[in-house]
Amino acid sequence: MKTNELLAPVGSKESLLAAINAGADAVFLSGPYFGARAEKANFSYEDLQWAVDTIHLYGLKIYITLNTLIKENELESCYRYIDKIISMSVDAIIVQDLAVITYIRRHYPKFEIHGSTQMSIYNQLGLENAKKLGLKRVVLARELNYQQIKKLIDASDIEVEVFVHGALCHAFSGQCLISSIVGGRSANRGKCAQTCRMKFDFENSNIYAMSMKDLTSIDNLALIKALGISSFKIEGRLRSSDYVYHTIKAYRAALDGEAPSALEIYKDNMNLAFNRSYTKGHLFKADDLITVQSGSNKGELIGHVTKRVSKYKLALTLEKDLFVGDAIKFWQANRSMGTEIYNLYQKGQKQQVALANTEVVIDYSNKVDVGVAVYRTRSKYLNDLRTTEKNQKKIAISLTCLVDSDSNLKIVFSDGEHFVEVVKYGLERASKRPLDKDLLYRQLNKLGDTPFFIDKFDVDIKADVFIAASELNALRRQAIEKLIEKRLSRTAIKKMEQRKKECIRAVFSNVQPKIIALISTEEQYHALKGEDILLFSEDKALCQAYNIDFAVRNMASSVSGNAALVTNLGHLIESGKQYIDYHSQIMNTASFDALKTFGAFDICLSPELNEQESLEIARKRPVRLFAYGRLAVMYSQSCIKKQSGQDCKTCSKSFRLKNKETGELIVDCDMKTLRYNTEKPIVKSYTWMRSSAPLLLRFTFENGEETRAVMEAIKQKRDLKVTAYPHYQKKIL
Repeated sequence: MKTNELLAPVGSKESLLAAINAGADAVFLSGPYFGARAEKANFSYEDLQWAVDTIHLYGLKIYITLNTLIKENELESCYRYIDKIISMSVDAIIVQDLAVITYIRRHYPKFEIHGSTQMSIYNQLGLENAKKLGLKRVVLARELNYQQIKKLIDASDIEVEVFVHGALCHAFSGQCLISSIVGGRSANRGKCAQTCRMKFDFENSNIYAMSMKDLTSIDNLALIKALGISSFKIEGRLRSSDYVYHTIKAYRAALDGEAPSALEIYKDNMNLAFNRSYTKGHLFKADDLITVQSGSNKGELIGHVTKRVSKYKLALTLEKDLFVGDAIKFWQANRSMGTEIYNLYQKGQKQQVALANTEVVIDYSNKVDVGVAVYRTRSKYLNDLRTTEKNQKKIAISLTCLVDSDSNLKIVFSDGEHFVEVVKYGLERASKRPLDKDLLYRQLNKLGDTPFFIDKFDVDIKADVFIAASELNALRRQAIEKLIEKRLSRTAIKKMEQRKKECIRAVFSNVQPKIIALISTEEQYHALKGEDILLFSEDKALCQAYNIDFAVRNMASSVSGNAALVTNLGHLIESGKQYIDYHSQIMNTASFDALKTFGAFDICLSPELNEQESLEIARKRPVRLFAYGRLAVMYSQSCIKKQSGQDCKTCSKSFRLKNKETGELIVDCDMKTLRYNTEKPIVKSYTWMRSSAPLLLRFTFENGEETRAVMEAIKQKRDLKVTAYPHYQKKIL
């Protein structure tokens, strides 16, 4: 199993070239559809083919992200999209939806599939089920720590990819619904609204209570290498080319064992390219996970505001050099304002650079106070380092030139794997200056903007001949074209039109409880006692006291017992009766069928589907519909109370966060995982008023009367008059 692949994020042509030049082994990017960054950083078909050819020219790999959930009405277009990108000779597809996996395995059985971190794979059973699905590699959830990853790798033979640098989600991978709640933009559909980067009211303060610092692992790479992971993943497809270049450059140097002095320079440049403050993350059980002062790029402190020179000019005192072309921002009253540097003035003269420990005047008309700190958020210096010619990657080739006794010239170009030759027969005998090694090298070395450089040059001339420089140039161009063609050559993957026989036949049971209710209190139990309902609870004491089946609290929990309400692949075993709750990520019939083959007895659709979408699937499959309850919109292991100094042993194990967009979030904790519940319930009355599908209810803070009111509305098939979140009555993007 290959290890130590350095995998770079790519969101543009420029950043792809930056990744190549910095030393990446592979890149991941999105085509025009179904990527987890739905509105930005995606490649058109034309640009995608360019990206594939460019990456393969340099002998690297390219992985395409198709890591979103697919709706029923999108399946056919998604399948056509898969056919298209596989025909382009991409090396792998990174996936989330089981429908995508099933389609690729059926029609392209040897094609490489990687399971996205959005699949929420945390444990050994999840890895085993991923392998059964036909995945070659799994991107583990970012919430796992070093010891947990080591245990999984030691017991598995599937490739494992681990995030080592970049942005962290506050929520558990693939299980965030808060963006849907706030504005109908599903993170599982590539439209995350970055709600966790907003400010929230928390205990009499207004802070970034969920905004995570960036992960960095560069100082611990030796430990991570020892794990034997297959790929070191850098996050950041939406970030700049400078970020991609300098981050990959630093990690390449660290992986290759560069001297500490050289590595420190690369690390400094990486930190300047983007800085939201760093943490060692869940990977090394860090406590400093949240950056409460900022939700964006912090930048590098370079000085302070000295005075207002005029209405349109501002004076700064510098602690670092400042260049024309830099971008800066001011932090004032908990908000930031930014500008690009177009002009620098010192002593009335324009300058290209202003040195540290001097005063400089810039063009800036917005109001800003004297003494405010100034930060650099984009560096011309870093851009120049990235684009300078000496930092452009070239492929070493060897040239062998032979002039035989019959005056024939043969030139062989080789990159070590491929060989091409060009021949010119019957050269003229030289009357004055014959062809020699220097002339051959001078003309053949004119490789210009090609990706090659001559590393080895051998010449054997057995006759005095003459050849025009233009003819040598033509031979060189012809050879380079042939070599590029060979480097790009790939065996086309043929689509299997016949349906591949499934290993396990999907069996659909009609023996389903009409209503499943997840309850939290004795009062709720007594309110529902006597109803024809299957009850589950996460409270083990409640389960034991009233013989209620157990429900796992979150996707990272383990499964026990004969019947359980569970969340994902990491809980599914082929024996036992398991019910998949609203974390299922199921948005289409193909995914439902795939999950059924793993022994799921009962499956609830994703609550992110609207009425039309849900009822369409319910007519085709015996699915369960989420009907009522306060959703757990996030699970997290990052606690603002703990980071603020609260001792877990004396904590109330609950708190509230609030802002005008989300309303109030009610957070509870079990000493391991925080769960963020909506203040108001989600009510989907159409599920019982216009459908006969089985239902899932979730009771959290309801008293007995409120619990009975929900049941009465369902039995009488009438609307439930409660204050509910409006967005789930609409279509989720």
